[in-house]
Amino acid sequence: MDKIKNQKSFLYIRREEKQTILAFAILTFIFAFLMPDRATMLSDYRKIITSQAYLIHDFVAVGGLAATFFNVAQHLLMAYILLRRNNRGKFSGFEIAATGVFTALAFFGTNIINVIPIILGVYFYSLRLKKSFSLYSTLSLFSCAMAPLVSYIMFVHGFSLLAAAAAYAVGILIGFVTVPLAEAFIRFHQGYTLFNVGFTTGLVAMLITSFFGYFDLKIDKVMILSKDEHYYLLAYVLLFIVFLFVLFVWQKDGKWWHECRQIWRSNGRAPSDFYSVYGRAATLFNIILNVGFYLVLVLLLRFPLNGTIIGGLLTVAGFSSFGMHPFNCFKISLGVLAAALIAGRDLASQQVISTLLFANGLAPLGGAYGCLIGIIAGFIHFNLVNVVFSLHLGMSLYNNGFTSAFVAAVIVPLAEILLADKWRQE
Repeated sequence: MDKIKNQKSFLYIRREEKQTILAFAILTFIFAFLMPDRATMLSDYRKIITSQAYLIHDFVAVGGLAATFFNVAQHLLMAYILLRRNNRGKFSGFEIAATGVFTALAFFGTNIINVIPIILGVYFYSLRLKKSFSLYSTLSLFSCAMAPLVSYIMFVHGFSLLAAAAAYAVGILIGFVTVPLAEAFIRFHQGYTLFNVGFTTGLVAMLITSFFGYFDLKIDKVMILSKDEHYYLLAYVLLFIVFLFVLFVWQKDGKWWHECRQIWRSNGRAPSDFYSVYGRAATLFNIILNVGFYLVLVLLLRFPLNGTIIGGLLTVAGFSSFGMHPFNCFKISLGVLAAALIAGRDLASQQVISTLLFANGLAPLGGAYGCLIGIIAGFIHFNLVNVVFSLHLGMSLYNNGFTSAFVAAVIVPLAEILLADKWRQE
């Protein structure tokens, strides 16, 4: 009888896979209260929600450790609430990717004040189509990359009710238009960048900021990064990896290694839902391996961890369930590193390391067309990423995602012409 009860309990937990988001949210809340600046957490959190959040504003530098992790925990909780009813509690790789990115942005751009109107905009879009919001809740998480626009409008001339109303109106508009545009724009890059919503948010942010001149609005390019919190941030990443490893040990079965090899043979072109196709254990192992590889690489370069780098690692973690794996990512990374070396850049710099992590949205190019095309893609991406930034002025947190779509749109048709079909990896 006890054995039957245990089996039922185990099956219930497996059905409610998204409770793992809630579990890690609780761990993150606890982690926040263990930070040395916990006594000032609430006042520091006020700095985060009232500050400008466009690229690059590291919340660890703006509000400290405790407030940042409190913000991250809130995002995990919001993701759990928004996603828990989808698929009857079961995960998809796309939902894991969205959770990873949404949590990543909580380190350097989003907070509960500036994401709510965007999520509401997606909700109103679902009402307009008379469809369930659950169909679009995952996309609502991705759409929050334009949250800096909400903060900018709300606080640029000092907070007022009029400024707040204008900011929320723009945020709702952003959420409303992002979903249909994202669905249309995937044809631009044919699924060869995993950051489709990144391209969409970049274009929308570019269009909105093009009107700033009419209102005498200017954006100063300022980089705010933390430098002295490396070990606390490292501890959080290690906690995350240990959490995933415990889940992996719990979920693994006799087929997991075979499924892992299947993941590593795939090209990763979107949509590539590793979690739904290859299972929990294989996907978890792929996430651990990919995040572990890039964490070790950053540590070897001796660059101190900051909020944006942690965000990059969490983005890799999320998309390692939806297209990324070590064997298609490393080709892009080789191209980024080659471009940085030829340009004489210090590899242990913010630009190189953040590009190294976020350029992996182009992983399907390396997976589909081989090592040479992957290296070329990474090389071009590194050179283009700073140029593209000026188009949206940092008002989209997916700068690399925006860039990657242009790279894919150029490379794919040329690769199709120059490479024989037999060369392609299916």
